[in-house]
Amino acid sequence: MFYKGVVEDNNDELQLGRVKVRIIGKHCPKSKKSDSYEFLPTSDLPYASPIFPAGASSISGISVFSVPTINSIVVCGYFDEDEQELFYIGTLGLIGSNKIEGFGVESNPNPTKNYPLSDLVKGTNTITSSSTSNSLFSIPPSDYSATYPNNNVIETKSGHVIELDDTNGSERIRIYHKSGTYNETNADGTNVESVKGDKYLEAPNINIHCDTNCNIYIGSNNNINVGSDNTVIIGNDCDIQVGNNSTLTVGVNSSVIAGGNISLTAAGGIGVTAAGTYGGSSGGIDITVKGDANISTESTCNLSSLGECNISASTINLNP
Repeated sequence: MFYKGVVEDNNDELQLGRVKVRIIGKHCPKSKKSDSYEFLPTSDLPYASPIFPAGASSISGISVFSVPTINSIVVCGYFDEDEQELFYIGTLGLIGSNKIEGFGVESNPNPTKNYPLSDLVKGTNTITSSSTSNSLFSIPPSDYSATYPNNNVIETKSGHVIELDDTNGSERIRIYHKSGTYNETNADGTNVESVKGDKYLEAPNINIHCDTNCNIYIGSNNNINVGSDNTVIIGNDCDIQVGNNSTLTVGVNSSVIAGGNISLTAAGGIGVTAAGTYGGSSGGIDITVKGDANISTESTCNLSSLGECNISASTINLNP
């Protein structure tokens, strides 16, 4: 025989999933007609042990289980005729005859939603998804189109949610944290991850493969610290635009090699300073051009050397 019971204490000292249950008709009258009778104190109520689902081993921490909250209605039974070994096999929704008026722990009132299933199961999306846009792309909203009874939902009392939606044409997987952080995979395989706090990724090796385009938008600063070598290979053009200053600091040598032309254009001045070798000579400046070399200035041109200055050419033209 099975009984209905109200959970009044779920803080099992042994942490085995047991709950203290007030069985209706055994530990109190079937209905509360007055305040003249005495309840058995919660501390004296028996512990009911859970019956775990068949897929859980229930040993060595291998289980699939959530402890019922206080004021839950559980289905109970006894293993023995003396009614000393109490167990519970599940919970009942607070609807119809399961609404046991006058019973339960007042410090943990019954929830405002009496129905047992999440709104997400019944086709109402209670989760607000991200719709952020930037100059490169927009984050797509949730593809929620669940229909009852196809959405399989785990929803906790704090607001964490796991959805496994089997709605035809709108199959999704969504893991949602009460802060608003979530990860959702939509019906076409599109995956959206929105993090409301900071995100950290740590691994010995990280590999990212993108077959087509890769867009990265950074609203503020970007810092990259490479402990060893850094190799960047670009198969086609490279365009780098800097809105303000740009500084390149190299600890030892730096080389710029181009298969074609190199163009250097500045709206202001161009300064080249070499403390040692510039261009390959042993102590000065060595510029070697196999084609034509033209130096043209619309203002003053100064050539100054503390040592010798040698100009060698088959023809030298000086035009004042």
